[in-house]
Amino acid sequence: MNDLFLTESDQEKDKVKPQWCPRYLKFKYVDHKQTKPTAAMQLGSYFEWHLLGKVRDNVQPFLPRIGVKDLRPVKSAGKEEMIDYIADKQGEDRHLLSALTKEGLYKLIQKMPEDLSKGSPSQIQLDLDQIILIAKQVLKLKGLDVEKGDKQVKIETDEEIGHLDWVTNDLIEQAKIALYDVKYTETKADDWRNGWADVENKDSAKIQAAHYTYLYHEATGEWAPFYFLIFGKGGWIKIMKMTLTPDGLTFHKLAIEQTKDILSKFVKNKWKARPSYNRCLSCDFYDICDQKAVLPEIEEIYI
Repeated sequence: MNDLFLTESDQEKDKVKPQWCPRYLKFKYVDHKQTKPTAAMQLGSYFEWHLLGKVRDNVQPFLPRIGVKDLRPVKSAGKEEMIDYIADKQGEDRHLLSALTKEGLYKLIQKMPEDLSKGSPSQIQLDLDQIILIAKQVLKLKGLDVEKGDKQVKIETDEEIGHLDWVTNDLIEQAKIALYDVKYTETKADDWRNGWADVENKDSAKIQAAHYTYLYHEATGEWAPFYFLIFGKGGWIKIMKMTLTPDGLTFHKLAIEQTKDILSKFVKNKWKARPSYNRCLSCDFYDICDQKAVLPEIEEIYI
């Protein structure tokens, strides 16, 4: 969602972030093509699913497991082992299989689907499971029951759509409704540069909080408090109430109008790309974009 709140000057200055290219925005938000989940996104989805029981696409996420093995017989396996495997998995007649050479049996096995063992949870998953348990306990003590409330709530106006992680009772005034966004981060609690230690200067967080507060009001007529529930590696937790002030609301409305103006220009220009080698190289849509940069540019510096 924050991809769409852009300024033209930022787009011109930044030559690395793919999301500041009109072509990227078209692929993602108009054509609805999927981006590749990063490792951080996978951890976040796993955390959210096991904390709240739901994620936006409602597909349970799984983390890579360790010790996963292909259970199909290897090339050095005996002929009888190969015959037994093929017969058990595909119901082939053992007598017909016995007529094949060992090499022929192995080639047949290689054409069969991978047969992977379950493996074991990674240490990352085990640690995450412990943090999820702690998170549930802390939220319960704070008056929030993860079994209650509405999860992945779609809010929609004539022009905009948003998804809230959780709508349930307010932490401070239990009788009222509040909006919650759940975050899991690998950063440290005091990481002001990359993490959540300096939210007042974290533009993406302020934009998200302002937009969902505003969007919820537009859709329901209610001004509901907005909270970030932030859970970090090692078990640290931050609960941040993001209060939208009158000045903040005015600024956000201006940002919406500015964004609409920028997007209308993109549409008028048929989402013409702003190719830059390093930006294109890290873009999820590199393989399908016909306007990408395939060679680095020469940058001239006056000294």
